[in-house]
Amino acid sequence: HNNRDNTYGNPDIDLSRSEENIFYLQQDIRKAYDDVFGDAVQAYNDKQKRKDRRIDDYYEKVRLDKKTEPQRELIVAIGSKEDGEQDIEWKKQALDRYARGFQAENPNLKVYNMVMHNDEANPHLHINYVPYYDSNRGLGRRVANNKALKAQGVEGKDDRELMKNWRDQETARLEAYARQLNSQFDRDNVGSHKYMKVPQYKAYAESINDLKQSKAFREENIQYLN
Repeated sequence: HNNRDNTYGNPDIDLSRSEENIFYLQQDIRKAYDDVFGDAVQAYNDKQKRKDRRIDDYYEKVRLDKKTEPQRELIVAIGSKEDGEQDIEWKKQALDRYARGFQAENPNLKVYNMVMHNDEANPHLHINYVPYYDSNRGLGRRVANNKALKAQGVEGKDDRELMKNWRDQETARLEAYARQLNSQFDRDNVGSHKYMKVPQYKAYAESINDLKQSKAFREENIQYLN
């Protein structure tokens, strides 16, 4: 979906505008793992006297571990499609600035795929990254989102607060770009501190669509009854 290899079942995509999409980075996740963890895995294996303790494929090891997420996805947008065509261009510019600075601002979140979708009603970014941190025990570099954020200097007494503080930090940076490009920009705080994983967001979006359809159906019935 992100790289437009498969557009089946998504009515929101205007294929005639797909050439406007910006693909910042498209790297296979296994290559990303090799870049980030390759040296650490090699150093770890060199110390192992028993073959059964060696790591043959760190990506596969993480992928099969139910307690660890091999990667995360961040979806970034400003406002909604209801804002109108007059806001499209400055939104694109603000998102572009955010995208180009994301990796430098988040050194422990290895980006391996990043795209801006401009072929839907509201421009938005999809950023896929591998969060990692350096460890003093065992494998010298590992996957973990909370520890990756801490390694970047984000503070929080628990994972939830840690994620909230990082999200606020990133939102503020995007908001600064928006204000530079649109002096009238005013961020709506409603729901701004809610965090959803991708499946949750999709379910939420589908429920909103169902409600809109139900509303239209009821309004049609009311007109008929009148």
